[in-house]
Amino acid sequence: MDYETIKVTKESGIGYLTFARPQIHNAISVELMAESRDALQKLNEDNDVRVIVVSGEGRSFCSGFDLKQSAVRNTKGVDAWKQRYQENFDFMLSFWDSPKPTIASIHGNCLAGGFEVALACDMSVAAESTRFGMPEAKFGSASVNLMLPWLAGPKVAKEILMSGLESFDAARAREAHIVNHVVPDAEREEFVREMALQIVSSSPVSVAYFKRVINQSFDMMGMRKALLASLEAGAEIEAEEGEEKQEFSRIRKEGGLKAAVEWRKSRSVSKA
Repeated sequence: MDYETIKVTKESGIGYLTFARPQIHNAISVELMAESRDALQKLNEDNDVRVIVVSGEGRSFCSGFDLKQSAVRNTKGVDAWKQRYQENFDFMLSFWDSPKPTIASIHGNCLAGGFEVALACDMSVAAESTRFGMPEAKFGSASVNLMLPWLAGPKVAKEILMSGLESFDAARAREAHIVNHVVPDAEREEFVREMALQIVSSSPVSVAYFKRVINQSFDMMGMRKALLASLEAGAEIEAEEGEEKQEFSRIRKEGGLKAAVEWRKSRSVSKA
């Protein structure tokens, strides 16, 4: 497969999968999901690759799903949304389920679906200037990959998700155990490379064992079952066509997402 939305390189036992839609902050498209899954499979089949680094080209790691493409798809009904959410979920979980360890190398914006991709990677390193966010609640959407409470704890997850927190810094992400390390911007790539080389120098049998049993422990606690249940609920939210959602969609279509979010904020204030 020739890739148009990602780039793949290999060096010293490290496979690099780079989201390559820099003009729109590496927003996730249907094509990017398909190409990423294909690349992950090939990197996992390559005996010369022992660890996979996931990053974004340009100014950001990933800004989330491509909203313009989402609007064009015009998904309607619970069943259609379930299928769409399942496709998105399978893409994200491919990083978690990858037999080889995955490291998210994060900079710029790491938002919404991009944030959820980073959560699905085994380890994460963020540049100091990175801005994280999960604004779905601000525009009436759900979460595709509800891993946050499993990694950061329920109280942190509820605050971030229920408030639709649009921007928080790397230091807070580190405090919440969302990322492993926060490093100066100029040092991020080399820091990640050295981290990856430490894994390359370890026994691949042991590395695969630790990844497998740690992930299995989450499954035994019920994480995957809970994630799949959240997909069902998320599809119902997306398919809901209440009066408020219809008005939000109308304003978003005519004036853009920012205008729709401002309308929701003003409406909330007027009700207070």
